[in-house]
Amino acid sequence: MPPTLSEVLSVVECTRDDFNNWKRREILGTRLPNSRSGVAQEISRKTALEMAFLSALISGGFDTATASIQTAKWLREEATGKLTPAWAGNPRNKQSIEFGGFDKQTCEGLAAALADQIEAGYVGAEKTGEFMPATMLVVIDRAAIVRRVDRLYSEQRS
Repeated sequence: MPPTLSEVLSVVECTRDDFNNWKRREILGTRLPNSRSGVAQEISRKTALEMAFLSALISGGFDTATASIQTAKWLREEATGKLTPAWAGNPRNKQSIEFGGFDKQTCEGLAAALADQIEAGYVGAEKTGEFMPATMLVVIDRAAIVRRVDRLYSEQRS
Protein backbone atom coordinates (compact mmCIF):
# COMPACT_ATOMS: atom_id res chain seq x y z
CA MET A 1 0.00 0.00 0.00
CA PRO A 2 1.47 3.41 -0.94
CA PRO A 3 2.18 5.92 1.84
CA THR A 4 -0.49 8.42 2.78
CA LEU A 5 -0.22 12.14 2.19
CA SER A 6 0.69 12.73 5.85
CA GLU A 7 3.55 10.23 5.64
CA VAL A 8 4.81 11.75 2.39
CA LEU A 9 4.66 15.32 3.72
CA SER A 10 7.03 14.41 6.55
CA VAL A 11 9.64 13.24 4.01
CA VAL A 12 9.32 15.72 1.13
CA GLU A 13 9.65 18.86 3.26
CA CYS A 14 6.48 20.64 2.26
CA THR A 15 3.27 21.41 4.11
CA ARG A 16 -0.30 20.31 3.55
CA ASP A 17 -1.01 23.91 2.55
CA ASP A 18 1.73 23.70 -0.11
CA PHE A 19 0.22 20.46 -1.42
CA ASN A 20 -3.32 21.85 -1.44
CA ASN A 21 -2.14 25.02 -3.17
CA TRP A 22 -0.27 23.07 -5.87
CA LYS A 23 -3.28 20.79 -6.34
CA ARG A 24 -5.74 23.70 -6.55
CA ARG A 25 -3.54 25.62 -9.01
CA GLU A 26 -2.88 22.41 -11.01
CA ILE A 27 0.88 22.73 -10.48
CA LEU A 28 1.29 19.00 -9.87
CA GLY A 29 1.72 17.24 -13.18
CA THR A 30 1.23 13.76 -11.76
CA ARG A 31 -2.29 12.44 -11.58
CA LEU A 32 -3.76 12.26 -8.09
CA PRO A 33 -6.38 9.71 -7.07
CA ASN A 34 -9.73 11.13 -6.00
CA SER A 35 -9.75 11.85 -2.29
CA ARG A 36 -12.65 11.26 0.06
CA SER A 37 -13.33 12.95 3.35
CA GLY A 38 -12.14 10.85 6.27
CA VAL A 39 -10.03 8.52 4.10
CA ALA A 40 -6.26 8.91 4.03
CA GLN A 41 -5.08 9.90 0.55
CA GLU A 42 -2.44 7.57 -0.90
CA ILE A 43 0.39 9.22 -2.83
CA SER A 44 2.39 7.57 -5.61
CA ARG A 45 6.19 7.60 -5.59
CA LYS A 46 6.18 9.85 -8.67
CA THR A 47 3.91 12.38 -6.96
CA ALA A 48 6.08 12.28 -3.83
CA LEU A 49 9.19 12.97 -5.93
CA GLU A 50 7.40 15.79 -7.71
CA MET A 51 6.42 17.34 -4.38
CA ALA A 52 9.97 17.01 -3.03
CA PHE A 53 11.57 18.55 -6.13
CA LEU A 54 9.03 21.41 -6.19
CA SER A 55 9.57 22.08 -2.51
CA ALA A 56 13.36 22.15 -2.89
CA LEU A 57 13.24 24.56 -5.82
CA ILE A 58 10.60 26.89 -4.38
CA SER A 59 12.27 27.04 -0.96
CA GLY A 60 15.49 27.87 -2.85
CA GLY A 61 13.89 30.96 -4.36
CA PHE A 62 12.63 29.73 -7.72
CA ASP A 63 9.18 30.90 -8.78
CA THR A 64 6.48 28.24 -9.00
CA ALA A 65 6.30 28.25 -12.81
CA THR A 66 10.05 27.72 -13.20
CA ALA A 67 10.07 25.11 -10.42
CA SER A 68 7.24 23.24 -12.11
CA ILE A 69 9.02 23.15 -15.48
CA GLN A 70 12.32 22.08 -13.90
CA THR A 71 10.56 19.43 -11.79
CA ALA A 72 8.87 17.91 -14.86
CA LYS A 73 12.30 17.69 -16.54
CA TRP A 74 13.81 16.04 -13.45
CA LEU A 75 10.97 13.51 -13.25
CA ARG A 76 11.54 12.51 -16.90
CA GLU A 77 15.29 12.18 -16.25
CA GLU A 78 14.73 10.17 -13.08
CA ALA A 79 12.32 7.81 -14.86
CA THR A 80 14.93 7.10 -17.57
CA GLY A 81 17.90 6.82 -15.19
CA LYS A 82 19.48 10.04 -16.47
CA LEU A 83 19.08 12.25 -13.38
CA THR A 84 22.49 13.47 -12.20
CA PRO A 85 22.92 13.44 -8.43
CA ALA A 86 23.34 17.18 -7.92
CA TRP A 87 22.19 20.44 -9.45
CA ALA A 88 23.01 24.11 -8.86
CA GLY A 89 20.96 27.00 -10.15
CA ASN A 90 20.48 30.74 -9.98
CA PRO A 91 16.90 31.75 -9.15
CA ARG A 92 17.38 35.16 -10.79
CA ASN A 93 18.60 34.27 -14.27
CA LYS A 94 17.47 30.62 -14.23
CA GLN A 95 20.92 29.41 -15.31
CA SER A 96 21.92 26.04 -13.90
CA ILE A 97 24.52 23.30 -14.01
CA GLU A 98 24.26 19.63 -13.16
CA PHE A 99 27.03 17.68 -11.50
CA GLY A 100 27.79 14.20 -10.31
CA GLY A 101 27.70 14.55 -6.53
CA PHE A 102 29.62 15.91 -3.60
CA ASP A 103 32.87 13.98 -3.67
CA LYS A 104 36.09 16.03 -3.66
CA GLN A 105 36.80 15.68 -7.38
CA THR A 106 33.26 16.68 -8.38
CA CYS A 107 33.23 19.64 -6.00
CA GLU A 108 36.55 20.80 -7.44
CA GLY A 109 35.00 20.51 -10.90
CA LEU A 110 31.98 22.49 -9.74
CA ALA A 111 34.23 25.17 -8.28
CA ALA A 112 36.09 25.39 -11.60
CA ALA A 113 32.80 25.63 -13.51
CA LEU A 114 31.59 28.38 -11.17
CA ALA A 115 34.89 30.21 -11.59
CA ASP A 116 34.35 30.09 -15.36
CA GLN A 117 30.81 31.40 -14.89
CA ILE A 118 32.06 34.23 -12.68
CA GLU A 119 34.80 35.12 -15.17
CA ALA A 120 32.23 35.16 -17.99
CA GLY A 121 30.04 37.49 -15.91
CA TYR A 122 27.20 35.04 -15.25
CA VAL A 123 27.65 34.93 -11.49
CA GLY A 124 28.26 37.91 -9.25
CA ALA A 125 28.50 40.51 -12.03
CA GLU A 126 26.61 43.77 -12.01
CA LYS A 127 23.31 43.87 -13.87
CA THR A 128 23.73 44.83 -17.51
CA GLY A 129 20.63 45.22 -19.67
CA GLU A 130 18.47 42.12 -19.44
CA PHE A 131 21.17 40.11 -17.69
CA MET A 132 20.44 39.17 -14.06
CA PRO A 133 23.55 38.04 -12.18
CA ALA A 134 23.43 35.52 -9.37
CA THR A 135 23.10 36.90 -5.91
CA MET A 136 22.45 33.42 -4.65
CA LEU A 137 23.28 29.96 -5.93
CA VAL A 138 20.98 27.11 -4.89
CA VAL A 139 22.51 23.64 -4.70
CA ILE A 140 20.12 20.68 -4.57
CA ASP A 141 21.21 17.13 -3.78
CA ARG A 142 18.70 15.37 -6.02
CA ALA A 143 20.14 11.95 -5.19
CA ALA A 144 19.40 12.52 -1.49
CA ILE A 145 15.82 13.51 -2.33
CA VAL A 146 15.31 10.34 -4.36
CA ARG A 147 16.86 8.22 -1.56
CA ARG A 148 14.53 9.76 1.06
CA VAL A 149 11.45 9.11 -1.07
CA ASP A 150 12.59 5.59 -1.99
CA ARG A 151 13.23 4.77 1.68
CA LEU A 152 9.65 5.77 2.53
CA TYR A 153 8.24 3.57 -0.25
CA SER A 154 10.45 0.59 0.62
CA GLU A 155 9.39 0.85 4.29
CA GLN A 156 5.74 0.81 3.22
CA ARG A 157 6.22 -2.45 1.30
CA SER A 158 7.91 -4.16 4.28
